[in-house]
Amino acid sequence: LAHVTDSKCIVRYTMSRKDVDEIAPKTIICTFVQLGFFSKRSDECVDLLDQWLYSLKHMDALDEVPDGFNSEEMSSLYTAAEIALFDGEKRIKYEKAMMYERDYNNDMYYSRKEGIEEGIAMGKEEEKLANAKSLKQVGVPLEKISQALGLTVEQVQAL
Repeated sequence: LAHVTDSKCIVRYTMSRKDVDEIAPKTIICTFVQLGFFSKRSDECVDLLDQWLYSLKHMDALDEVPDGFNSEEMSSLYTAAEIALFDGEKRIKYEKAMMYERDYNNDMYYSRKEGIEEGIAMGKEEEKLANAKSLKQVGVPLEKISQALGLTVEQVQAL
């Protein structure tokens, strides 16, 4: 069973079981893109699907992104195609640079996360000490302050 979209180049097939004469679940679908049926020029592409189909059909002949194909998705596609054309040595250099950049970004992310966690912990400790000092000033016994805030009696005395 085939369903052809309006563009006539995307065909979706569903499956059926011959032995029981029933259609398979709707989750079992095969989709084929028949680029030979796509006939629009770049200036006739009106949506992202048209741009993808045009780009895939003409990728081997394109030197640059066609006018009007300036979405983030199209930019990523053309960048990936350009990278795919790198020769062996250039590809290795590129992949090493990308690994270095990812490692650096990972290190920065986790360092920042640890810094934030450390800052929060320090803030909580400072808040505990400030609360202990306030309680001490109003005459709450040191043992009670120590017990309530998880500080040692010596820490409370030093305030």
